[in-house]
Amino acid sequence: MTPNAHDDYDRQLDRLCNWNRERLQKRRSDEEARRQAYEEYMDSPQWAKLRDLVLKRASYVCECCLVNPAVQAHHLTYEHFMCERAWELRAVCLQCHERIHTT
Repeated sequence: MTPNAHDDYDRQLDRLCNWNRERLQKRRSDEEARRQAYEEYMDSPQWAKLRDLVLKRASYVCECCLVNPAVQAHHLTYEHFMCERAWELRAVCLQCHERIHTT
């Protein structure tokens, strides 16, 4: 490789690395913003009301194990996050909700 070609390659590689670093930083910022919005929404009166309706619909029984008391609502999808439809949520107990998210 000639010195000029090597310099060109190094510059291109530097540009690519910088672009990738910027994308990674933006993704991290986006993830942090999403996480913050998620936490704020989950503490909102709007979510509390919907969660309570989902629990009531299931008669406060976990829809996964059908044994334990349901205390949380699990999202089947986040497609309509912050404007969920009730059918996208399931009433679950703590144990089943943890199992859902770890398997």
